[in-house]
Amino acid sequence: MFLLKRFLQYISALFLFILSVFSVLLGFNENVNKTVRYFLDKAFTHIYTDLDVRIIVLTVATIFLLLSLGAIVSAIKFGRREQTLGINSPYGRVGVSAGAVEDYLAMMKNDIKGVKNIFPKVFLRKGKVKVYMRVSLWSENAIGDSVINIQNGAKEYLEEILGVDRVGEIRVFVGKIIQKRSSDKK
Repeated sequence: MFLLKRFLQYISALFLFILSVFSVLLGFNENVNKTVRYFLDKAFTHIYTDLDVRIIVLTVATIFLLLSLGAIVSAIKFGRREQTLGINSPYGRVGVSAGAVEDYLAMMKNDIKGVKNIFPKVFLRKGKVKVYMRVSLWSENAIGDSVINIQNGAKEYLEEILGVDRVGEIRVFVGKIIQKRSSDKK
């Protein structure tokens, strides 16, 4: 993906450079203007009259359109900078990515009774850590007790194990309540 992105950047830069040079030349020199018009007229006449050339131009244009749309989607999807949580240690500051904290919080499901799955999302806002969790619970335990256990467990994980001192809020959304079957463990 990185090479494709780099390739599209170079192609876009080259295209813009050529377009800029033609624009400048068209503005300053009337002979260039006539020459460019002549070549464009010939090219468009050839494109309109020859089916093979139209198919080739359409194919190349479609490929570049799809590649540019892919670059736009990639820039939107992966363009935001990964948030990191700063933790002080005796040897200096340590950065822990929000994704690593999310993975760590997801492992809490093994420690809290009545929880099947935890899907956390960590946000770092105004110096505080906010955690939003979507959970699936087993039906045999009280929902209120399970949610409180999840919130307390997340706070303990963040404060004691990771060393985070500013936990903002921990929201829990119960997405599923699952009826436990005899074949299910836990």
